[in-house]
Amino acid sequence: MLTRIGGLLRKAESTDNAHEAEAFLAAAQRLATKSSIDLAVARSHVASRERRSVPVQRIIPIGEPGRKGLRTYVQ
Repeated sequence: MLTRIGGLLRKAESTDNAHEAEAFLAAAQRLATKSSIDLAVARSHVASRERRSVPVQRIIPIGEPGRKGLRTYVQ
């Protein structure tokens, strides 16, 4: 139930349409009240499960610097 409520809150925060946001927030509030769950608890539950990956930068050496023909490998 925490995941469901958190998903509704995430949808409410990500939409640009005010009517959709209000509808998602009302649905989340209704489910939270019915289940006696705080909205902040549901939001933190979903946030902890959805860790976004961080981009990684890697350097891959191709041949020796200054040698002829490396441009072909890089392209």
